[in-house]
Amino acid sequence: MRKCTTLCTYGLVGMLFVVVSAMPALAANTPIVGGSPTLNSILVQLYPNGETLTRVDDFPDGASPADEGLVIDLLQGPGITGRTDQSWTDGVVFVDVRVKYAGFNHAFGWERDGIHDILFNVVGSDFNVSGSADAVDVSGGVFRWIDQTNPGVWSSDVSANSDGKDHMITYLVSGGNTTSTTWVLCWDDQAGGGDRDFNDMIIEVIIDDCPDDPNKTSPGQCGCGVPDDDSDGDTVADCLDTCPNDPNKTAPGQCGCGVADTDSDEDGTADCVDGCPSDPDKTAPGACGCGVADTPTDGTADCDADNSDTAPGLQRRLPGRSI
Repeated sequence: MRKCTTLCTYGLVGMLFVVVSAMPALAANTPIVGGSPTLNSILVQLYPNGETLTRVDDFPDGASPADEGLVIDLLQGPGITGRTDQSWTDGVVFVDVRVKYAGFNHAFGWERDGIHDILFNVVGSDFNVSGSADAVDVSGGVFRWIDQTNPGVWSSDVSANSDGKDHMITYLVSGGNTTSTTWVLCWDDQAGGGDRDFNDMIIEVIIDDCPDDPNKTSPGQCGCGVPDDDSDGDTVADCLDTCPNDPNKTAPGQCGCGVADTDSDEDGTADCVDGCPSDPDKTAPGACGCGVADTPTDGTADCDADNSDTAPGLQRRLPGRSI
């Protein structure tokens, strides 16, 4: 990976660019057809874990200048009908960018106020490609991504392209294995609209809310710098789980980790500390034992059925009589 800090001026404001060879022009907004492999088949392989890819509105060829002012907020997404993927605003400060697929070598970066910053060279082809840049600071307002190849450059901004055609479509990725806002930029690299297959280079852009943590792009449960390990697989990270090895508990409770807080008689006291686990009225045997109320009449528990004041097994002394 090479990050180019050379400033290259093209007289454009924050745009994405791809260089392509000359091809016959196609009608405006020609549907995506053909290509081998097709864009859909590539995306299925790149995102096989139930992710949802939502297409961003295309920028129509020959749109009015007013439409060109609409931008995508990296963090919030298109948000309103009519926004396009031509220009972007930071919304956040840092992004991680990486190539996911390419037909041949490219150089990818971004541009603002006519100044290009190439983030990396794409090396390889098909899925066996490399090229990435982490924690890229894109703060400062509206910008556009750039992709340049020999012999020229295409921009995500239709007005900046010599053929006046749209050479990039965008998807917002959500669900599945995504943990942070993720965008996919799909490029067509042929002049005049090319074959409209948009499978010549695919770039993934991920919002990085933990720019100083190489292992995380979002704070998760534990925050940046701390892994969200979940030893017992109960979906609560160890950093928040006081019973990290007990999949059934996240706190010791009354019985401690590894022991269920079962309360058979539903008296609010767990069986592990309840001396009468089947008696909802007692948590200890007392004078009369579990299942019998320790009802006092004259200071002595009345445990027998005839209202005597003695514990079971004792007789009561009656006046004038001996036992």
